[in-house]
Amino acid sequence: MPASLLLICCFAGRLGRAPASPDYTPPRSINLELTLLRSIFKFAIQQRAAVHNPAKEISNLKEIRDEHWIPTEDELIRFVKEAEGTRSAVVLVPWIWFRAYTGTRPTESVHVEWRDIDFVNERISIRPKDGHALKNRKFRVVEMHPRLKEILLAWRIEWGRIFAKRRKRHPGEASPPHDWVFFNPSNQDERARGFHKCFYKARDNAGLPEMTSHTLRHYFISRCVMDGIDYLTIMRWVGHSSSRMIESVYGHLHSGHRASQMRKLQIVEEHRPAEEAQADQ
Repeated sequence: MPASLLLICCFAGRLGRAPASPDYTPPRSINLELTLLRSIFKFAIQQRAAVHNPAKEISNLKEIRDEHWIPTEDELIRFVKEAEGTRSAVVLVPWIWFRAYTGTRPTESVHVEWRDIDFVNERISIRPKDGHALKNRKFRVVEMHPRLKEILLAWRIEWGRIFAKRRKRHPGEASPPHDWVFFNPSNQDERARGFHKCFYKARDNAGLPEMTSHTLRHYFISRCVMDGIDYLTIMRWVGHSSSRMIESVYGHLHSGHRASQMRKLQIVEEHRPAEEAQADQ
């Protein structure tokens, strides 16, 4: 038996076994296993160890997704304040604001270069780079928010100071060694990788256990929806090919916003004392 086919049989046997616990298995877990099995059979077909993909005949189960947690404005500011106290603060803080004002994915953000930022026309270009082709491989532009422009201009000045100091320590090195907007503050000639330790330290100190790097993208998109920005514009900013993802996943709104919208609702005219009603007539 070919090794690849043996591997398929092993995986199929593992996936086909009953779960260790008789309790309910979430649809998400089953769908992940189906995806894995489809990939295995696809590889087997490429290796001529199989002739068709039976896993394609099985449809994914419908998943019921919980709402993503979205921080309030005060919670986001609290998180940034804690980030200011970390050892990576000099780069981490402008990176957080960049993510919150652009909705970029983590890897997209650390591949942005200064040449991608047009301060005159207030546009940020998200383009494929060597080693990072973008999720959908499509170039896009995000218009620059005035507040983000202020943050980035201040960061560019500080960025220049950092590499001016580095030039004195490394006189034989090209200066600056790169054009990356965000870099590893502990090793300035390496790309940033998400500031994991400092990010989670700030999150824990801020008392926001559900905060993740992707929360910043969710925050941006949800704020756009709450502020009435049309879905087509949001799609273009964040790199979605349709509004379906925004509607079904990212279109969640903070509970405080939903509560304020409910207070606007008038099912029937509010009760008023009879004397006030007569006075209006």
